[in-house]
Amino acid sequence: MQRYFKVIVLIMLTLLLNTITGLAQDTSVLTLEMVQELARKNYPLIRQQDLIRQTENYSLSNLNRNYLPQFSINGQATYQSDVTSLPISIPNSIVEPQDKDQYKITADVNQIIYDGGVTRYQKKTQEIVAITSEEQLQVEFQKLSDRINQLYLGILLVSEQLHQSETVKADLNVGIKRVEAQVKEGTAFRSNLSALQVEQLKNDQRKDELSTTRKGLCEVLSLLINTNITEKTQLAVPYSNIEASPVIVRNELRIFQLQDSLLGVQKAMIGIKNRPRLSLFAQGGYGKPGLNFLSNEFDWFYLGGVKMSWNFGGLYTSGKEKNINERNRLSSEIQKDLFLLNTNAILIQQRAELEKLKKTLESDEQIIQLRNEIKEAASTQLSNGVITSSDYIREVNAADQAITTKIVHELQLVLTQLNYQNTLGK
Repeated sequence: MQRYFKVIVLIMLTLLLNTITGLAQDTSVLTLEMVQELARKNYPLIRQQDLIRQTENYSLSNLNRNYLPQFSINGQATYQSDVTSLPISIPNSIVEPQDKDQYKITADVNQIIYDGGVTRYQKKTQEIVAITSEEQLQVEFQKLSDRINQLYLGILLVSEQLHQSETVKADLNVGIKRVEAQVKEGTAFRSNLSALQVEQLKNDQRKDELSTTRKGLCEVLSLLINTNITEKTQLAVPYSNIEASPVIVRNELRIFQLQDSLLGVQKAMIGIKNRPRLSLFAQGGYGKPGLNFLSNEFDWFYLGGVKMSWNFGGLYTSGKEKNINERNRLSSEIQKDLFLLNTNAILIQQRAELEKLKKTLESDEQIIQLRNEIKEAASTQLSNGVITSSDYIREVNAADQAITTKIVHELQLVLTQLNYQNTLGK
């Protein structure tokens, strides 16, 4: 008997655990931070980040190969109109002239010793370009973040409006029951009851419209985060703290800094390309003639040494190139100043909007309190036949509108706080 009792207890505990687990799954809670992270991971551009890094690694690897020995094989067969000959005759010696058809095949090896710093600065350029691409990608992610904020708070707003529609329904039901009783007693007209029933139907229509709107917003957000959001999914109201001394840390500012760095590298490259190059070389081959031009026989040959090259052609254009570089730097500074000006203007507007919404919410509380008092008084008056159902409906709608307005203002405040932080780049 005791064993059977233990089995029953175990079964009951298992069922209870499954029920609790099921409830936990049905009432899942998502925060804005979780949604933003899911959206970022699911966004197609996230794959671009890996491609940027891979491209950078390939480019740097190729540039490092500049320091490896460079091999080449060359061959030629020529026929020339004249050949070298001795203008004198040597007694007892016959010097045969070179054949006019000549052949040569060579293998050449070149090893750079000093390239003036070209490779080093090319690598710097690739690194800056890669970092700039990543920062530009972050700018795109910022746009995604703004979109997620709007969808998330849109769902919260509609959810609160749905909740408020239930309150209105309860208020109207109270009025309907009271007027129904009055109609039965003959102290109220049937039209008063019909007016309340019509308003109840209108409230149900509004609820259906809000449900459809919420479903559409949830489907869009579900698509962006690759996670199903249902009616049972709870979205936590986000909170954003506003700093007293805000500092702009936008990715665009980082891009401007990288542009300045790139222009600095390009300016250095103008001087570098006018430097001499130094390399080791070796050549081996087989041909007719070999290194002995007095021989008409095929022969092996080789040679090696140090080679220096110095191209002065860049000196003609370096001055203009530096002027172009300076103009580009000034243009970048202008774009940066313009960006900061526009960003600070937006921040001023957003701060003003925050102050306005905070003051508005203070008065919203007072309005709701007064509207609820008026609604309760109207409910009593309706019971006593002092006012009509239309008067009661008007006060119920006014109370509902006061609460809805506060909900809108609260979520506008949150959205403005989030936009403010995004404008700062936080």
